[in-house]
Amino acid sequence: MTTPKHGHNRRTGRTKTYDTWAGMIRRVRDRDCPGYGSRGITVCERWKSFDNFLADMGTRPSGMTIDRENNDGNYEPGNCRWANQSLQNRNRRTKAMSGYKGVHPNKKKWAASISFHNRQVHLGTYVTKDEAAAVYGNARRLAENDQDPRTAIPYRPKAHARMAAKQEERKP
Repeated sequence: MTTPKHGHNRRTGRTKTYDTWAGMIRRVRDRDCPGYGSRGITVCERWKSFDNFLADMGTRPSGMTIDRENNDGNYEPGNCRWANQSLQNRNRRTKAMSGYKGVHPNKKKWAASISFHNRQVHLGTYVTKDEAAAVYGNARRLAENDQDPRTAIPYRPKAHARMAAKQEERKP
């Protein structure tokens, strides 16, 4: 058996680049792995060889991990990059936690938010994810017609009274 020339194998001591490649292969082979194999994400034929992966991606920079620019795309040269944690956090699927776009857990409740004119608009916090999803759906329809999505927020007297009181406190 010949030793690979790249120096990233078990005999010479595994590197973070090799571990990244091996983890990528493991995730897509496991059909029970949520977010990868179970979604049909694959590794291109070329990258099934570590030598080719290393030639295309280079050595993993410190503080970086592999990131698929299109989360629904496969692991392949045109879709992967080395990214820091901040970029990874911004490049995630939005439906992962709740099953609804624009709805995410917030403490023991569910929050809804939408992007409107390049700004994130908080639509409120709700007891159930279905309530939050309904508000998001209404806000999305408004935003698609270039109307303010905040008008989709249901009137809640106690919450509105608290907001009014806070605004009064801020007045000079």
